[in-house]
This record gives sequence, structure tokens and C-alpha cells, in this order.
Amino acid sequence: MTPNSREATYAPRPPDIFRNDPVPEWIVRRFERIEKNPPRYEASLRGPHNAILNSYFPPHRNFLIKTEPKLRTTASSAPSPPATGRTSIDSNGREVECRNDDDIPDFMVCSATDDLHGDIPLLIWELKRNFGPNANQILRYHQWAFDVSEGRPDGQRGILVCLVEGNYVTSYTLHRGGGKWISHTELSYAHILSLEIHEMLLSIADTV
Repeated sequence: MTPNSREATYAPRPPDIFRNDPVPEWIVRRFERIEKNPPRYEASLRGPHNAILNSYFPPHRNFLIKTEPKLRTTASSAPSPPATGRTSIDSNGREVECRNDDDIPDFMVCSATDDLHGDIPLLIWELKRNFGPNANQILRYHQWAFDVSEGRPDGQRGILVCLVEGNYVTSYTLHRGGGKWISHTELSYAHILSLEIHEMLLSIADTV
């Protein structure tokens, strides 16, 4: 897999450069094999990506990896159709509207405890098997990110979104602007095994 019209660098992971590398060697080799022999189906990528996320965000450090979470907006802010007329309480303690078009990313990393409604979203990890016009998908997360950030002690801190196309990661931050809207900024574009992505994920884990 190679990126379209963009360049990203990847090099082996020497321990003197990749400080505190939590990723087991076999996972690194697995992604190298995926590079040479990409699977036919996007679903085949979820296992390896779940493994690499759990390496950086293990449960013993109070991280929770949610698979295919439903990102629902609050009942007061959700637009009309195709709403179902039903509401529920999500894991952030918000009353949310149940809809037929909920956004469902592949993974979401949260800071978590035994509190059923205290999860703090940190990172959305969205997989795409092929390169293409996928950046507009980020726009779909704006209202959800605004709702989640309201009332949080760290509400001004952005939520990171990583759009993974093949083995290449484009990272964005969703952040509040002016109190009433969300914008997104592209931060980086790099290979999933690169030092840049390694340091980005370590930074998220180390600042919680």
C-alpha cells in the first residue's frame, strides 16, 4: 500500500529512538506483512489495530478501547429525521437521541474507571482499507465532539481523530472555537509504524 499524492516515511523501530515502545515485535511484523499483502476486507484489519491500540492504551492504566461505539448527540442538539423518538443515557452521562444514522467509528479510546458514566473520549480511530476522499468523514464528528466537550473539566482540550488509510495515518484534532462550534485541524500524516505516530500515541497516554 502506498499513499496517493502524499509522502510519509517509515523506518525500523530501534529501541534507542522508540523510547518505551509498548508494541510487541510480532505486531510490528504483522503490519509489515499487511503492507505487502493487504487483506481483501476492512474487517480483517480490526484485530491488528485493536492490538496496537491496546499496546499503547492498556486497561491497567485505566484505558478502555471501545469497538464500533455509537456516537450520539444530545437530545437537545440532535437534528430531526431520521430520529427514532427514543433517548438513552450514554457512557458520558448524557441524554442522547437514538437515531438510525448514528456515526460508528471502528475504535474509540477512553480514559475510564468503574464509573459507568465517567468515560472521557480521547481518540477516535477510523479504518479505511483504501485511499480515497475520506477526509469529509471528520465533519460528521463535529456535533458529537461539541456535545461531549461541554461541561468537561478539560473541555478545551481537543479530541484526536485518526483516519487510517491502508497503513498511513492522518491525524486531526477536534477543538472548540468561540464556544458554539467545533473545527478540525490536520496535525500529521505518517506511517502507522513511524516514530511520529509512536510519539503521538505515547503523548496521549502520558498526559491522562
